[in-house]
Amino acid sequence: MAESRSPHKAPRISSGTMRLATVSGKDRAWLRTGALVVAVALGGAAIGSLGSQLLARLTLQSSGAGSASKAPLLLKSQSPSGRLAEIDQALLEHDASTALILCDEALRGSPGDPQLTARRKRAEAEQLDRFRLEMLEQALSRRNHSATIALAEEISASSPQRAKADGRVQTVMASYVSDLLGEADRAAKLSLCSEARALLSHVLKLQPQNSRAQEILSACPTSATGAPAGGHSASGASGG
Repeated sequence: MAESRSPHKAPRISSGTMRLATVSGKDRAWLRTGALVVAVALGGAAIGSLGSQLLARLTLQSSGAGSASKAPLLLKSQSPSGRLAEIDQALLEHDASTALILCDEALRGSPGDPQLTARRKRAEAEQLDRFRLEMLEQALSRRNHSATIALAEEISASSPQRAKADGRVQTVMASYVSDLLGEADRAAKLSLCSEARALLSHVLKLQPQNSRAQEILSACPTSATGAPAGGHSASGASGG
């Protein structure tokens, strides 16, 4: 009996386990790659900003602006309050790139100023949220639903990009939950209850009242045996 069962069940268990591990590994690798892209993009933006400022300053000097001129490139106001107002206007318009440049220019004249530093951090966060939204769109185009949802959750709740991200997530939520439930159901039927519970935890985090998830979960024991809940009674009946 053991030999006749082995050719049929062993491949299915192996396949289910490999599938679960592969999906998780791909998602982690994709998110690591995405984080690297964000870091490179932010670094490139900062270098590009410095290069453009240097080129503009050299151009002004060569055209007779005067080597003694220390006026900023974009900031128009000379007063601290006026400069803060210009930065706040850029932030209000969700122009994070301009806000970053304005903050850097103002910080050159007032290094370590707490108000300027706080606004710069806000601009950086908004810039990062914009990159996350772009990465979310790429994940969505690749039908990588888990990465799509993970990236949406990383976007700041107060960011205008969050509303866009949440709207995009809703378009794939039903499909993503259905895929998770299908994987969990197959894992439970193969007595892979730890894998099933891991998948169902994601479903219940998104939809705490999902009845199908509760149904699959009830088929798995809470102990670490990994056997279906009905398996103990069945073996007891046969033994009796």
